[in-house]
Amino acid sequence: MAILILLLALESSVRIAVIGDRTTSGDDPGNFAACIDDATALSPDISIFVGDLVEGGPGFDADSEWVSVAGLIEPLAAISTIFMTPGNHDIRDEESAAAWSAASGAEPSRVEKHHGVVLVSWDTSRESVPGPGSLAVLESLLAGVKREDPCVLVTHRPFWLSDDVPPEKLARIAELLEAADVEAVTAGHIHVFDTRRRNGILYVSAGPSGGAGLPAGPSGGAAAQVGLLLVDGDSVLYEARSGGTVLREGTDTSLERRLLELGRAIIGRTRAGGASGP
Repeated sequence: MAILILLLALESSVRIAVIGDRTTSGDDPGNFAACIDDATALSPDISIFVGDLVEGGPGFDADSEWVSVAGLIEPLAAISTIFMTPGNHDIRDEESAAAWSAASGAEPSRVEKHHGVVLVSWDTSRESVPGPGSLAVLESLLAGVKREDPCVLVTHRPFWLSDDVPPEKLARIAELLEAADVEAVTAGHIHVFDTRRRNGILYVSAGPSGGAGLPAGPSGGAAAQVGLLLVDGDSVLYEARSGGTVLREGTDTSLERRLLELGRAIIGRTRAGGASGP
C-alpha cells in the first residue's frame, strides 16, 4: 500500500529539475552537458537553475559563454519551463547584470507561477550577507504569495549554511518564509549537496552540475549531479542523481563540506581579488 501511495504521489506531482552551478574556475570535462542530458531524461515540468552558469570576470568572454550555455540547455528548454536565478559569477556589476537579464529574459528578483507552483527568485549574487535592502526585497517578493499556493524560493547562496549570516538575520529570513508558507528553498554556490527540513520547509543546497571542484568524497555530495524536486501541494520530496547514484534527503556530506572549507581557506591565503566564493 505504501508503494502504491508513493507511485500515485509521483504521478500527480509537479516535476522540477534542479541544476546546480556550472562554474569550475577551470575545464569542465563535459559534466554540465551530461547533467543537462540527465535532467532532460527526467521529463521535468520546470527546470530551475540556481546560478553560476558562466565564469565571467577577467579572462572570460561572458557573451560567448552565454551563447554556449543557451546551446547546451536547449534540449531542456524544449520540454520544460526554464527558471533561473543569478549567481556571483553571473552578476558582478551592472554590466554583467544587464547581460544576465538579456540571456535569461528576466529580472534577477521576481515571482512567476508555472504549473500551479509559485517560483520566487531572490537575487543574492552580490551579497554574501543579505543587507536591509535585500531583506526588504525578499519581504516584498513573498508578500504577494498566497499561502494556498505551493511555493519554491530559488536563490544562489544557501544562507542557512553560512557562518557569515548573523542569527538575527537567519531568524528574520525564516520568519518571512514561514509566514508565506514556502514549501522549499533551493540554492547552490557551495558545490555540495545538502538537505534539511526546518519548521515544515525543505532547504536544498544543490550539488554542482559542472566541473570537478572537489574530490567526490564518500557520499558523492560534490560530484556532478542534477536534482529532482517533486511538489504536490504542501508536500515536497527531493533527491539528486549523479550517474547511477541517487542521493536522498539526509545524505551525510560533512566530509565534502569540510574539504570545501579547507579549500576556501587555502585559496584565501594565496589569491587576492576575484569572485567571492566558488
